[in-house]
Amino acid sequence: MKHALFSLYYLFIVGVWFVGALAGASTVGHFSDGRAILLMIWMACIYWLPLMIAFHRNTQNAQGVGLVNLLSGWTGIGWLVAFVMAYFGRRY
Repeated sequence: MKHALFSLYYLFIVGVWFVGALAGASTVGHFSDGRAILLMIWMACIYWLPLMIAFHRNTQNAQGVGLVNLLSGWTGIGWLVAFVMAYFGRRY
């Protein structure tokens, strides 16, 4: 499970360039249905990035990171708190 999340983490880093290329190829201000779906999937994965990092680093507070991200990640500040918790959390 941990290796799958780690692979997804790198896939979504590459997704930045992929979605950017798709957005640049579309007409100004309009996405086709397929491009919009790819963008939404990529944005959802960025939202859960702190949890993926916490699982990859095998931190002790991975469940806490997920809870903070779920409840307050939408504020931006909550996402940053979850990201810091994931990045600087104690490992097992």
